Amino acid sequence: MKPLFFFKLAILSVIPLLASCGGGSEGDQILGPEPSPSAAPEPTPNPSTAPSPGPSSVPLPSPTTTPSPIPSDAPTPEPIFSATPVPVPSTTPTLAPSPTPTPEPSPTPSDSACRLNDELQIVSASDDGSHDGNEPVGAIDNDLTPESRWSSEGVGKTLTLTLAELGSISEIRTSWYQYDQRTAYYELEGSEDGQNWTTLLTNGQSDSQQWQVDSINEVDARFIRIIGNGNSSNAWNSLIEVDVIGCVLGESVPTPSPLPSPTPVPTPDPTPTPMPEPTPTPTPQPTPTPTPEPTPTPTPQPTATPMPEPTPTPTPQPTATPTPEPTPTPTPQPTATPTPEPTPTPTPQPTPTPTPEPTPTPEPTPDDPVTGDTLQATPDSLNEVLASASGGDEIIVTGTGEISLKNIHFDTPVLIRAASVGSTMLTNATIDNSSNINLQGFVFGPNDESTYLKIVNSTHIKILRNVFDHYNVTENQTAIVLTQASDTITIAYNAFRDKNLAQVNGTKVTGSYIKTQFDDPLMTKNLHIHHNHFKNIAPYLVDGVPAGDSDREAIAMGIADSQDVETHNIIEYNLFENCDGENEIITVKTSNNIFRHNTFLNSMGSLSFRLGSNNEAYGNYFYGSGAGDNVTDDNYETGGIRVYGAGHRIYENYMENLTGTSWRRPILIDSGDTSDSSGNDSHETSTQVDVVSNVIVNSFGGIYIGGDRYTNMPKEILIEGNTVIANTGVAFSNRADQSSNMWLENRAYVTGDAVLSDGGALSTNEVEALNTVPQLPTPRPLTEADVGPFAD
Repeated sequence: MKPLFFFKLAILSVIPLLASCGGGSEGDQILGPEPSPSAAPEPTPNPSTAPSPGPSSVPLPSPTTTPSPIPSDAPTPEPIFSATPVPVPSTTPTLAPSPTPTPEPSPTPSDSACRLNDELQIVSASDDGSHDGNEPVGAIDNDLTPESRWSSEGVGKTLTLTLAELGSISEIRTSWYQYDQRTAYYELEGSEDGQNWTTLLTNGQSDSQQWQVDSINEVDARFIRIIGNGNSSNAWNSLIEVDVIGCVLGESVPTPSPLPSPTPVPTPDPTPTPMPEPTPTPTPQPTPTPTPEPTPTPTPQPTATPMPEPTPTPTPQPTATPTPEPTPTPTPQPTATPTPEPTPTPTPQPTPTPTPEPTPTPEPTPDDPVTGDTLQATPDSLNEVLASASGGDEIIVTGTGEISLKNIHFDTPVLIRAASVGSTMLTNATIDNSSNINLQGFVFGPNDESTYLKIVNSTHIKILRNVFDHYNVTENQTAIVLTQASDTITIAYNAFRDKNLAQVNGTKVTGSYIKTQFDDPLMTKNLHIHHNHFKNIAPYLVDGVPAGDSDREAIAMGIADSQDVETHNIIEYNLFENCDGENEIITVKTSNNIFRHNTFLNSMGSLSFRLGSNNEAYGNYFYGSGAGDNVTDDNYETGGIRVYGAGHRIYENYMENLTGTSWRRPILIDSGDTSDSSGNDSHETSTQVDVVSNVIVNSFGGIYIGGDRYTNMPKEILIEGNTVIANTGVAFSNRADQSSNMWLENRAYVTGDAVLSDGGALSTNEVEALNTVPQLPTPRPLTEADVGPFAD
């Protein structure tokens, strides 16, 4: 391994102080450029995957964003390309006193034997121009200070690295901005020619370590592409540094300037003494790398291991605002100027809603490029055509019928598509024990099949730009069922529409749009559902009144027995419109999933963390106004988010005109009937849940901690920086009234019949009553133009 990476490891302990530093325009807020990481969403960076951040996960982050003055003393990261120890040959010119100039090129590769642990030279970095001023070069300049980074906002943003030579890649090491406060989401791809790409990693996630190390199965590549999918706090992709580890295979790119420096050596034949003069010119390259060495000397100062320790200390409950000040004691305190730190806690007042504005940049078309041949097939001949296809091909399917794909595997995706979106109708499809297949542009239904599309024990499958039509279907029916050990499945830019029948001859018609099935112990993981339009699920009525009976959700994720399975699914940028099937628009019965930047429009029900733990919901919009077709009152019982279980994080969501009561309240951290619901379908008491920086406007009340149906009250709940404007209901309901719950810097403007709070008394420091309506930015929800088969 080259000396540069040892140097980076040497300064690891300094980075927790530096990583929280401001600079650039990307921080924790999702709105456009972000000047400072200490902005309002500061409490939320703690939605890391730690199992029990509890009440301390959000009040304590403010001290962690200690601005780092130290980074400025390493401004000489310019020796980007000095990373390669190519200067070593420059010492050999003295050995080349004209007899043999040719031996010198042979040392330069330096890898006569392939060693998979060498750091490969990166000669350039580029993106699509969407960076915020923190340019791609910031990720390869050997500077680990937060000011030197690449930043770009949005899902699917790419950073492409060019290596000096073709190499066999064994590891890719990334250092992400604010790595100790939030989780970065990304994918990795490699290419030998910069045109044909091979997937190296899907659904990558950083951990709380300064260096995230992803092992690669010795793939040959000269180009590496990092695809950023935002982070656990917002939609920004911010990469401080990246290293590519492997061994050199040759085929040098002509760009690396260090290589020409040895070639002039033959000229000194007449006068070998002058040649040492050119050699000093390369020597400045190594010298900058030592210059950062002074920075390790401060490392004892921020031995940042204390940083994780603040979060486990739930004791700050009694006096939360003072507690942030003691936590900076690990010496950053003098440099951090604690005075700005208190300001983030009051700031949630005007700034909670800016975060909802990340939706303006929908992900571009998810279609993979076709690099091979174009073939023709019908549903009946498709398997025969697939037998002669190769990765990168596309197969255009015409005619109608059904398809069944089994035991079909490709190394890169094969696209099976209709000639144009909606031009080919399929009765049903099955993908079984297969990989790298994209299904695009078909219409499924309406017909009486129980399942339109079933994915079984398959990986790297994409379902793109299809229509799933359920109009007037009288049978129980689900659009997509995922079962057994399927992994890395993408469902994007589809339309799910018109489950307009709720009962036939007095019998309920059940079925969801998407269902992930639990086949003990197997279950689908790493499911990515994005930019879909879920529209029109008729309510199930009993005596003309909508009932909350189950099995009619838009998305049903797991069952009671699957609650401990960590599925790591991401559901984002979807539009749910008039999904009135039951109490739950989405029901979640697994753990470690993310729901972000979705829009719920006029849908009777809620996003329900019904069973499981460590799920997150942030940046979502819930609206209870709009044109509905299902009941007389278009805005009947529209709801927000309901929670049971442990370790969840609910933050930076925006809710407006919701009328839901009971289980459909805007935000309900519910009481339970058991402390552990493993193996049954009871309601596990809510514990260690963060409710931070949410905004609720003109709805039936606001945030309810403790419900009215079960007796076990929520514990270790953090309620901080939320804003409620209400003219009916209770703005902040403290029915739980538990000493372990922490209330901080919430505020409410109440008029009409609304009540500021009920249950246990709350002080003005816990909930402030406003005399005037707070000024809040207008969020931009998703529309039909952003989602579905024809969206960009």
